[in-house]
Amino acid sequence: MSLKSNILSGTLVIAGLMSANGQNIDRIKYGDFSNWVTRNLKESAVIGGKEKTLYEVGSTCTLNGNNPYRNLGGSPWATSNVYAKVSGVVKTSNAVYPAERSAGNKCAKLCTQIETVKVLGLINMDVMVAGSMFLGEMLEPVTSTKNPYSKME
Repeated sequence: MSLKSNILSGTLVIAGLMSANGQNIDRIKYGDFSNWVTRNLKESAVIGGKEKTLYEVGSTCTLNGNNPYRNLGGSPWATSNVYAKVSGVVKTSNAVYPAERSAGNKCAKLCTQIETVKVLGLINMDVMVAGSMFLGEMLEPVTSTKNPYSKME
């Protein structure tokens, strides 16, 4: 390489480093996973009537009752934790949890687990649930297994 090309390469590297220093980095809101919404819901008696707890990333609060969730506190995060009401039967699923790494240092724990549903002892169903997080929202309550967006034009 010639001296001229070495000088040009060095100048480009220095210019690149200088422009990188001038950039602003904006963090995603609630991206440190320190704040969680706790949701307490009750499943239908026909499938056992258990009290269930679901978690969402957002402003720290507790919500009681079987109500659809919408992202709180401007949170951009959604999870695969869901409240479903199909043919009047309420079922919940939770596979994303807050977890303590150390005192005051939380993270998101995503699990894969088997959900068992027994309807009046007649219908037994095992469903694998995978925990996931994404930017956006989950439309609740889930009312069927069909894609809710398929009817949109």
